Amino acid sequence: MKKRAITVAALILICVLILFSGCTAAKQPPLEDAQPSRTSSIGFIGCSNTRQTLQGYQFVDGQQLWEVKERNIHEYDGGAVVNWAKTSEKKYEELWKVFDNYLQQNPNTKSIWWQLCIRKEEAGMTYDDASYVLAALRQRIPGVTIYVSALPDFPEHICEITGTEGIQQAKELVEELDNKNEDVITGPIIGPLFPSDIDKEDESRCHPHVESAMKTGRQLKEFFESLNFSVDSTFQRESDSLNDKKDLENKDKTIAERHWERVFSKAFADIDCPAPRDPNSLPEGYYKGKMIDTHIHLQSLPDGEPGHPDEDYAGENLGIKKSINEWICMMNVEGTKQAWGFFPVWEPIVQESVDVVTMIMEKYPNRFIPFINTPAHDGNPTVIAEELEEMLQVEPRLFQGYGEIGLYSHDNVADLPPDSPRFTEIFPIIRKHNLVVYFHPGFGHKEPLERAASANRDIRFVFHGGNMYVISENQVGISHDEKILSDIEELLNNNPNIYYGVDELYGGDWLLEPGRSKENFLANFADYDILLEKDLSLWKGFIERHPNQVIWGTDRGVSATWDKDPDVALTLNNYTRAFIGKLDQAVQEKFAYKNAERLFSE
Repeated sequence: MKKRAITVAALILICVLILFSGCTAAKQPPLEDAQPSRTSSIGFIGCSNTRQTLQGYQFVDGQQLWEVKERNIHEYDGGAVVNWAKTSEKKYEELWKVFDNYLQQNPNTKSIWWQLCIRKEEAGMTYDDASYVLAALRQRIPGVTIYVSALPDFPEHICEITGTEGIQQAKELVEELDNKNEDVITGPIIGPLFPSDIDKEDESRCHPHVESAMKTGRQLKEFFESLNFSVDSTFQRESDSLNDKKDLENKDKTIAERHWERVFSKAFADIDCPAPRDPNSLPEGYYKGKMIDTHIHLQSLPDGEPGHPDEDYAGENLGIKKSINEWICMMNVEGTKQAWGFFPVWEPIVQESVDVVTMIMEKYPNRFIPFINTPAHDGNPTVIAEELEEMLQVEPRLFQGYGEIGLYSHDNVADLPPDSPRFTEIFPIIRKHNLVVYFHPGFGHKEPLERAASANRDIRFVFHGGNMYVISENQVGISHDEKILSDIEELLNNNPNIYYGVDELYGGDWLLEPGRSKENFLANFADYDILLEKDLSLWKGFIERHPNQVIWGTDRGVSATWDKDPDVALTLNNYTRAFIGKLDQAVQEKFAYKNAERLFSE
């Protein structure tokens, strides 16, 4: 493998200065000389960066996409979106000739991965330009499914060819193509690429070196493997042979190594999942657009001593009783595009906890915004600043949020105000890593939260829950009493960096309370009119008075063992869409997803 990587590195260096132009697309070799050693059901179009990712994909044993011969790595040079669209110009006709040759070699192709490459001077291109490419693909492959992706982000430098505007336009076009076409789906998120990922000889600062091409190739591989595409039997036999070799290698591994391999494998175990419900099938008046759930909890890994049978580990641990695919299925079935995921990280499994988040983000890019949740062992709801910094350094730039941190007294955890000395020391760490903070305040925390937000205007604070107030002992949410919103509104009015997460819908009852039956939960939704009357009377005016500071969430994932079940997911989501549909039109998308997106673009 290493020898092969060195060979292709030399080939990549020949043309590192081009992304969309600079080298003439190589003429296709005679068909008999170009026959692949395997056939695949997924094709691709894009530019030179796309081909580098495909090379990296093959280096990490990706087999589902069309095979790329090393001698032909420059075939898609000049493959910007506008160039694929210019099918009538002979200069760009060569791109489609290359594509057609690959298609002839892979007659079972049913899907295409299209990476949208847009030069900075072409950032004004529109959906109509891209539609020509869709038409060309549909003509060649009837019934095709098209997965669209943007080029990688360059968060710490600028690619001279795309600029920031070309990357941003590609992202917006990906979303528009997905929203307007049933046969177009958002594909893998590739990257990001940092200065250390870029080939040192590349003056454009756009092209990865071989190791980083393998990283992006791995992202591509994990995305399409998650969709269960098949490869031909020859390669299945080769895979079986590799598995036999791995069995021999496992004999030399420690108990801990075998334990964590098993846990990580079970953490991604396949599950049966019904087909997604199309939101467009809902009745008139329902909100049918994009949704981001801003309050999803993930189960922790087992923190007991390795080597015991699974039944010895208490709880509903990820990798023991739970698979991340339960959360993915929940989101897919109901049509939620993304979720803020609260991932627990604590001693003695900090490394493993971070590792599994990394794996999840690689396998399911852009499905979660990862928050680091850091329970402490000293009776406080979170670790001290030094420990938090150490955790964040395990995988820099992985986490984008900090929370949810429950600041109220509960389960032998002490009350901790937002302006306490512990948080005063933590906030510089939050600022350094540009994290969004998610709090569940405790009784009397209104003023401490306001002081914390006022002293840290560059930090974004999100909170939910009613524990700031005198409420029923058994109630976690806030009651359906408009008076109780006055303090929340005052916080939002006085602090532009404070946001509120509404997850207390459904008539004010805590439906996902531990111990409650699934049957009682479902029965609660027998009459939408009763629930909507209660919810709209409290929340509609509040949301519309603060259209840019209120977000939607469900606070689920760990409370009840059944809260991820597909029928529960659909029940919650259908009702929420009915509720959103009754908000002012100008507010609906903001509440459903745009405010959540904006929090991570500021």
